[in-house]
Amino acid sequence: MSSNAFETKQLRSVVVTGANKGIGLALVKKILNEQPDSFVFLGSRSLERGQAALQSIVGEGTRKRVSVLELDVTDESSVAKAVDIVKAKLGSAPLYGLVNNAGVAPVDYFACAPDVKTLDDTLKVNYYGLLDTTRAFLPLLDKRAGRIVHMSS
Repeated sequence: MSSNAFETKQLRSVVVTGANKGIGLALVKKILNEQPDSFVFLGSRSLERGQAALQSIVGEGTRKRVSVLELDVTDESSVAKAVDIVKAKLGSAPLYGLVNNAGVAPVDYFACAPDVKTLDDTLKVNYYGLLDTTRAFLPLLDKRAGRIVHMSS
């Protein structure tokens, strides 16, 4: 089997967007620690921040079940490239889950009426990013048992 494909097709693979910090990173760690049959694609806008997050994951065996995935949900080409990478790693195996965790919420967003740019940036990530990412990964999802989770606040 090529180095791009899974060593075993028995693993349930999950893509988690916005996973380099906060709730996303905590979710990646929880999946890896509690689901030994899982493989996680740790989605991060920045490859460097994704690699730093990977270093915070304890256990060599656990780290072998995670791959950093550069993924900016607001960039169509980034999403398409991420889909291609996941598809290549999965081979013929389906994607078990997609967790849309990427999101922005400026600290003062609700304290005052946001300006147009802040509102536009928020919609690009929290609405269109979620929609576009879901549409892009949908063909890879397991047709019978695939899961999609949308995180929101």
